[in-house]
Amino acid sequence: MSATDDTLRAILAGLRCGEVHITADRCTGDSRAVNAFCDLVRAAPALLQEVLRLRDERLAIGNLLAVIHRDGGHHMAEHGIEASCAAAERVVCDERARLDAVEHAARAYRDATEVLIGAWTVRDGTRAEHWIAADRSRREAADAQVQARVVLDRVLGGGR
Repeated sequence: MSATDDTLRAILAGLRCGEVHITADRCTGDSRAVNAFCDLVRAAPALLQEVLRLRDERLAIGNLLAVIHRDGGHHMAEHGIEASCAAAERVVCDERARLDAVEHAARAYRDATEVLIGAWTVRDGTRAEHWIAADRSRREAADAQVQARVVLDRVLGGGR
């Protein structure tokens, strides 16, 4: 619990002590309630800043969840933040598992291609034209794989 929470609890307890009557130039009623009301007025700017900060955080979380769920925020609106976060965690884990499988398949493809290229090297040390194209395709696939990993890590918050 933060100091703001303690302050609000104290203010609310004071306001429950009695009625407060406010006129243009005076505030009357139970002294504890009047003091609590004055404390509330003094705390209002800090409370406003906290509310705005929490609103911005919720917006950032909502935007991230909308990206992960690829739905513009509908999942969070329908199921709430907690359930949407739990589902997003499953989505991220599934996507990373798929990416790992693709990386494994790409490595296997690259290894198989290298074996074939090595087996079909022409006598004078040059490679046949179609194996050069296969080697270029392998390098392009590896580059695409690296780019996909970078983009996914950037979208999902980076790192493992």
